Amino acid sequence: FPSHDRPCGFFVGGHDGTRGGCDSALQITRIAFPFFRFVPWSKLPFSRIYRTSKMDTMVNYAFITGASSGFGAAIARVLAQEGFGLILTARRVDRLETLKAELKPYSVPIFIYGLDVRNHDEVESVVHGLDNEVKERIEILVNNAGLAAGRASIDNGLLSDWEVMIDTNLKGLLY
Repeated sequence: FPSHDRPCGFFVGGHDGTRGGCDSALQITRIAFPFFRFVPWSKLPFSRIYRTSKMDTMVNYAFITGASSGFGAAIARVLAQEGFGLILTARRVDRLETLKAELKPYSVPIFIYGLDVRNHDEVESVVHGLDNEVKERIEILVNNAGLAAGRASIDNGLLSDWEVMIDTNLKGLLY
């Protein structure tokens, strides 16, 4: 991450057994996902090609879908603290504006876009509308947008609920 001379690791944390500047994300991960284990960045198969430069001083970006609340907003807070520029997307733009104002003290560039991941044309428009300089600096994609519709058992579920969930949680991930 920008505050380190090399990346931390999967689900963010210290490297080589030390505690890095990514501690808050690691704490969130351990609380929310106690069954995950931390994997040092150097052990990941793509770690050697992922970073453009170890001493890079340019701002790198994280593109986060579903950033208006929950995990998406929490991840945005952690990454802003780590110095990442943010591309925040969600259907609820008013909440994105509130989050952007909250993150202003971190002095990182933040772009917000109203986006419904079920709509392929909207996804394409947002991605193609980014400046090339920003697109080239995206290092993290957090495909967080998702939902659960209906509370009925599977045999009593509504087809319309299934269609909305599949469009959002599956197709939205692929777009």
